[in-house]
Amino acid sequence: MGLATFCMGLLPTYAVLGVGAPILLVLLRLIQGFAGGAEQSGAVILVSEFAPKDRRGFYASLPLVGIQLGILVAAGVFATFSSLPKAEVLSGGWRVPFLLSIVVVGLGLYLRLGLKETPAFAEVKRAHAESRAPIAQLFRTSATAKDFFLAFGARIGENGGSYIFLTFVLAYLAHLGVPNIIGLVGVILSAAVAVFTIPLSAIVSDRI
Repeated sequence: MGLATFCMGLLPTYAVLGVGAPILLVLLRLIQGFAGGAEQSGAVILVSEFAPKDRRGFYASLPLVGIQLGILVAAGVFATFSSLPKAEVLSGGWRVPFLLSIVVVGLGLYLRLGLKETPAFAEVKRAHAESRAPIAQLFRTSATAKDFFLAFGARIGENGGSYIFLTFVLAYLAHLGVPNIIGLVGVILSAAVAVFTIPLSAIVSDRI
């Protein structure tokens, strides 16, 4: 995900590559999205398997809080660069926030290499109970398949809506002639609120 973001800062412009430039951008965005979804779900599972049973909801919410902190940093960086003269932004200034993401890639790699397997997964490996075809096993019965599609649909509804508010709304406000800084400040404020409301909701989930 991080490398895809970094590569966006290296993309050739339409003047250089023509229609190939937006095609490459879409491909990188797809890679970014698939990788981001996998990292998010993997992080939640990892944390929840390490967490005490009576606080699993709270601990599982922390990766989601991390996403909101990332949004805060990203929006802050873009707000800073948006305040530059338009000519400087268009001439190459827009690339800098994407290129700066390589710092996050390095930090993430450092943390990932130091992670241990969760006790639950280590027990599965000791018992040699790993599934050779987990996807096939998931769809082996209609009940598990139904649960999968219910969870899949619920996730699309929640996550799809969040992307509309966090990204599309910025382009839509620009189309309406609203200054970019107003939309970015809105995103920053909503992410700041979510930093507190997500773990609070998770604490409630642990008690109810």
